[in-house]
Amino acid sequence: EDFVERRIEHRIAFDVVNHSPFRQNDVICQLYVNGRTMAEKVVNLQPFQRLTDHFDLRVEESSWYSGYVSVRNERLPFDNRSYFAFYSDQNPRVAVITDSSQLPITLTSMLEIFTGDLANVSLIRDDNLNYERVQAYNFVIVYNKQDLSSRLRFLLDRLRREEKGVLHLLSGEMSAGWQDYFREGFNLDIREFSNEQTYRVTYANRYHPVMNIFGEDDLRLVELRAFWKSRPGAASHTLLQTEQYPLILENE
Repeated sequence: EDFVERRIEHRIAFDVVNHSPFRQNDVICQLYVNGRTMAEKVVNLQPFQRLTDHFDLRVEESSWYSGYVSVRNERLPFDNRSYFAFYSDQNPRVAVITDSSQLPITLTSMLEIFTGDLANVSLIRDDNLNYERVQAYNFVIVYNKQDLSSRLRFLLDRLRREEKGVLHLLSGEMSAGWQDYFREGFNLDIREFSNEQTYRVTYANRYHPVMNIFGEDDLRLVELRAFWKSRPGAASHTLLQTEQYPLILENE
């Protein structure tokens, strides 16, 4: 519903510190955005405690959003505001690097909901692949790309250095070049593609924010057949797993 109705939430995180040796009760934290107070919440603090909390801010249109979080207390003699500013794009542009002339209906439907209009989605082939072309897009997807050319690898390495997210959608075939790329870049040793036996989820890190969207029943009913068996490196943390094979990993 949040995606279909074009409502996007941003999380504004903040810290509150009690610098005194006394317990502080009913401390009012205030979220102020674009000229008005949007939300308030009350917290209690132990002596010398630092508490991390957040506000969820729902935005309705593409615009700059700026404001601050502060403790509302007339007895505080100093300005305790913590300022922020960000731009929210309700109709992001997506570049899909692919060998295919068209995308599957499932991916097309998701991108239409996410971008608001398929006109914001562009398919980019090798003959039109360069950094200047890709940097104009908010998100980059690599789909059904069989060969990892030197030009594509240079582009992906640069995007990763600039911390621009790239979503890789893999098929059942992967070249040795792609396996080396994931091994070196993501500390992930990819073994073989599993498409015969059915597996169920055996472990989920329910305390991780990425996994909060899944309920117990959702994970219990999931059956997996087509996925790449892999082994994570020492820097990776498993968030979802079936038997000895990781399904969702977090690296750095």
